Amino acid sequence: EPDQEIKVAQVGIPGSGAEESAAISEESTIENRWLDPPKDQEIIVAPELILDPNTMFDDAVGLLKSGDYIAATKSFSTFYTLYPDHDFADDALYRAAEALYLRRDFTEAIIAYDRMINIFPASVHRAAAMLKLAYSHHELGDDKAALRVVKELKSLYPASLSAQLADDRMSRIGSSD
Repeated sequence: EPDQEIKVAQVGIPGSGAEESAAISEESTIENRWLDPPKDQEIIVAPELILDPNTMFDDAVGLLKSGDYIAATKSFSTFYTLYPDHDFADDALYRAAEALYLRRDFTEAIIAYDRMINIFPASVHRAAAMLKLAYSHHELGDDKAALRVVKELKSLYPASLSAQLADDRMSRIGSSD
């Protein structure tokens, strides 16, 4: 039916204006403000405005490749909100975390990588997410947490490129255990 409406959770993105203050609380370190929609806000979207999932994902990849990391994070987050069971859902969460990492928003990247790892433990992106999780901890000066993640990464994926890269980086900060 053309008049049918679809409710979609609104995703607040810092820097987007007035909705930012309503969508982001001071407790954003507990909830990932980039990926978790506000509990009390919804927007209504007409079905004809919803893109085909593959097109929507491809558009988000284009934003990431172009360096528009804020829009990419929003697009991948919206994709996951709309299509949490899609084959690309884990990829969307991983790439949303990547966009945060590339913006050097390491606190939010940690939350996003951790979320992806926990929601999709069998994802092909898990080892890479763990690597970037360790890098993010290191960037924030928490080498103890970084080394803990590296140890788990090496235990789960000992022959992976991610484990080798983690060894290289961690050896430069004093330990590769």
